[in-house]
Amino acid sequence: MRIATTTFYDNALYGIEQQRSQITKLEEELSTGKSVNAPSDNPAAFANGQRLQANINALGQYTSDNARLSDQLGLASKTLDAVLTTLSSVKSLALQAANGTANASNRAALAEQIQSAKAQLLSLANTRSGSGQYLFSGSMGLSAPFAEQPGGQVIYRGDGASGTLHSAPNSSVTSLLSGMVFAAVPKGNGYGTVSAAGTNTGSAIAVMTGITSPASATAFRDGTSPYSISFSTVGSTLQYTVTQAGTPVTTGTFSSGMTLSLGGISLRFDGTPAAGDSFSLSPSRPQSLFTTLDQLASALSQPVSTAAERSQNTQQLDTVLNNLGQAYTGLLAQQSTIGVSMNALKETQTTNAMQQNSDTQTLASEVDANIPKVITALNERQSSMTAAMKAFAAVAGLSLFKYL
Repeated sequence: MRIATTTFYDNALYGIEQQRSQITKLEEELSTGKSVNAPSDNPAAFANGQRLQANINALGQYTSDNARLSDQLGLASKTLDAVLTTLSSVKSLALQAANGTANASNRAALAEQIQSAKAQLLSLANTRSGSGQYLFSGSMGLSAPFAEQPGGQVIYRGDGASGTLHSAPNSSVTSLLSGMVFAAVPKGNGYGTVSAAGTNTGSAIAVMTGITSPASATAFRDGTSPYSISFSTVGSTLQYTVTQAGTPVTTGTFSSGMTLSLGGISLRFDGTPAAGDSFSLSPSRPQSLFTTLDQLASALSQPVSTAAERSQNTQQLDTVLNNLGQAYTGLLAQQSTIGVSMNALKETQTTNAMQQNSDTQTLASEVDANIPKVITALNERQSSMTAAMKAFAAVAGLSLFKYL
């Protein structure tokens, strides 16, 4: 059968072009390390590879975000350790003052130590992370949360936001820490707080000793009406009268060490009040830790020469100690929350790493090239193409083709 010259050339060129195309494909696989570089190479594998790569990238971002948050939470935990240590020292100073053995000079020195502790706590509450974010500002991370005013009052300029960060596709952890743990500490025992009238002349103090009814104490705390306990002499007997919102609640004969249950709170009276003395049991309301420190320093600066002054001062110090106890409890709770978040992050990081490794291996099996096989195939194709071109050149050089 006779073959036209043009057909011979066309077939030869087509064969060479096919060889060239296959060589180009193998060279691309060799340079990229992948056998699937475009949808046309393998539509199903390409689509699955895109999905796996997107998931790997997302897990990488989670890992980066989680590491940054873990560092931030770790710094916050260390900061709260320092806060709790300082607060423990303050409580020790308050107890030292409350034992009644410190003289005026010692009390003045204690007051100076309280002011120094306040400055230290203010610095700790304004701690910044390595990225420049303030730890205890809530969502106002670029602003210092606490600022001391000219008169010594410390105000909170952050917020109470408690945001979360997605640590994995279906997991999240707390990422914002509020300064409310410093700025809004429940007073007293968390339900109520007791105070003595500034005009009291007796030696009595009122001490909250426990909760007799949690439900009643909660209702009292959430209400607005305090109890007033006043004392008067009826004949030769000292009487007490309890009122709430102007309405009499109960009355009776006073005896030192007696206990009253008011609003679900047990209240014991030590010492002896004078006729006309009064105490108030008020619902607990939030107060800044810094205000409590100012109140402690103020109490330490007051005279305690008379029995009445000592009783007033003891009442103030008892209130301060209760407030400090509430602050300590709140800070411990915050630190516990941080610990839970850090543990959750650690577990999530491990899970994310395992998933990322699994996806990476699956992706490799889907689209990665077998480099040794690619090199072998490339060498074979290049040899075949060289041979084909030599054969074409040899046949094309025959006289029949030269002269026809």
